[in-house]
Amino acid sequence: MLATVPGIIRIDRDGENRWQDHWRFTAASARRLFQGVFGDSNIEIQARGNLCTAVNFLDGRAVEELRPSELEHLDPDYELVVFIRAVKT
Repeated sequence: MLATVPGIIRIDRDGENRWQDHWRFTAASARRLFQGVFGDSNIEIQARGNLCTAVNFLDGRAVEELRPSELEHLDPDYELVVFIRAVKT
């Protein structure tokens, strides 16, 4: 299975990483959801995005309007899109 899910909201952290945000689609919530069905070794989860891409997305700008450096920077607190690859064995 290949899937992408939106994750536009800032990740809520407690500073000590004692818990993870599972109230919406995030890399952590996708992992938790899919590992129960596919097993941890059969899934790949990746998140892309940063504050700049999130703000521009919400403002309706297209990817072509951003510089490559703005797109390439990854900020784990602003997961714009979460990619999921899962293989059923």
